Amino acid sequence: MGSLKQTKQRIYSVKNTKKITKTMQIISAIKFQKAYDDLMSLNEFTKNFERIAKEIKNNNVVFINQIFLDEQVTNFEKYHLIMIFSSDKGLSGSYLS
Repeated sequence: MGSLKQTKQRIYSVKNTKKITKTMQIISAIKFQKAYDDLMSLNEFTKNFERIAKEIKNNNVVFINQIFLDEQVTNFEKYHLIMIFSSDKGLSGSYLS
């Protein structure tokens, strides 16, 4: 068996490793919670997008912006649908990843 000094050093090393492991678990839990929250918000976005797409498919008007149209439109055959997706998080890196 090793000397008393080596045993104390080994105990100290194990305690430090335990602290590092605990810190890594905490960081991992925080990252997991953030990813879960992002997924849940995306799920809500997906549900709303599917609802809007179904209403458009069934020719139900969801929203008409009167700024772009001069009169109330009842015949949509001459119009085209343009959908714009945007983010308030900055550049488009999150769309590409």
